[in-house]
Amino acid sequence: MRLSNILLIGLISLGAALSGCGGDDNVVQDEGPEALYERGVFVNRCFEEISLSQPELVYQIHHDYVTAGAMLIETNTYGANAVRLGHYSLQAKHDEMNEKSTEVALRAAVNLCTTVTLCA
Repeated sequence: MRLSNILLIGLISLGAALSGCGGDDNVVQDEGPEALYERGVFVNRCFEEISLSQPELVYQIHHDYVTAGAMLIETNTYGANAVRLGHYSLQAKHDEMNEKSTEVALRAAVNLCTTVTLCA
């Protein structure tokens, strides 16, 4: 059960812990890479790139968290910087990945909540 229709979006990582306010009944714990693996995304992939190649998958993960009661979702941007993306030869796409990841999280949030706050 959601305590309110307010949702925070953090510009960090889809794979970090998500928590609500008001006690243990409102905590939604992320399963990290396992949640992606169960959806066919293997650990040898660049998770941030999934926002470009499979934005609906990222949207569905955000949607599932919000539906489960999360009051905070995080964008899929933890490693979306030129240095980390260089390991995948994707450093030139870091701006595009950050923008798309934020867009997908915002779309999921506004479809399910009346108030959305973007936290940097």
